[in-house]
Amino acid sequence: MEKRNVPEIRFEGFTDDWEKCKIGDIAEIVSGGTPDTNNPNYWDGDINWYAPAEIVDQIYVSKSERKITELGLQKSSAKMLANLNLMMPNRDEQERIAAHFKSLDKLIIFYQRKYEKLKLFKEAMLEKMFPKNGEKVPEIRFKGFTDDWQQCKLDVIADVRDGTHDSPQYTVDGHPFVTSKNVKDGYINYNDIQFISEKDYKEVNKRSKVDKNDILMGMIGTIGNIALVREIPDFAIKNVALIKDTGNIFYLYLYHCLQSASIVNQLNGNLDGGTQKFIALNKVRELDIPIPNVDEQHKIGDCMEYFDNLIILHQHKYEKLKLFKEAMLNKMFI
Repeated sequence: MEKRNVPEIRFEGFTDDWEKCKIGDIAEIVSGGTPDTNNPNYWDGDINWYAPAEIVDQIYVSKSERKITELGLQKSSAKMLANLNLMMPNRDEQERIAAHFKSLDKLIIFYQRKYEKLKLFKEAMLEKMFPKNGEKVPEIRFKGFTDDWQQCKLDVIADVRDGTHDSPQYTVDGHPFVTSKNVKDGYINYNDIQFISEKDYKEVNKRSKVDKNDILMGMIGTIGNIALVREIPDFAIKNVALIKDTGNIFYLYLYHCLQSASIVNQLNGNLDGGTQKFIALNKVRELDIPIPNVDEQHKIGDCMEYFDNLIILHQHKYEKLKLFKEAMLNKMFI
């Protein structure tokens, strides 16, 4: 059978083949390509010129940061773009497809903005719900709490260790081997992780066994990235501070407190190293932790965890919608 020029998925009622045309036949190309950046005659005109970075993750754009002249347009690769082939349905089908993706884009933007606003809101709460350096109470508190907060070193309320200093031989599979690069945004990132053998896993864990509700903190590179161990772990660690849950402080309170401005400032003020910054384990142990009473710890920890769950919910919805749109773009166009 002759292959028809139709997409894999289309709206009911449309059966005609799509027709081939060139982009230049259906649209005016007013930008595209990169004119010689050293020629002043090509730049600072009135024609939009979008750099790739300006359109990453952008659904709608209104104007570009730089503009080119008509001469710059003629010397760019925009005429090459005009010659690219494009498959087109009839006008009615075009409008149905456009309306579908417009609706999908609105949903993506909605969840993206909700996610970004919630992240900013949490940052503000981290600033206001924990005392600033030298202060004994935070700016915002739950009703009924009036006592001054106490302050003590991290190693007084928690068992602070680090991972192995050795470099076990990596294996094709086995136990994940978590380093500072894998600790990010509250979670262990397994996308780029190495594995070690059962023997090395047991040897490393003699020194620094990780358990549920422990906290990990990166010590090399991006300092202060932390992760809460939410499930029974099956990994070993290196170049990571291990802050073990001893029950002396509510683990969710401590986890969010370690993200507060006061702690971040202390970490940034104690960095060592040149190009690649690091923080020594003794400096982590000496972090000054503000501590309210147990009831207030639970109120704050549970509240901040609620914000985190909302952020993750909207982030997942946003990411799923983006993947769904990518799938639809592949199936609804030729």
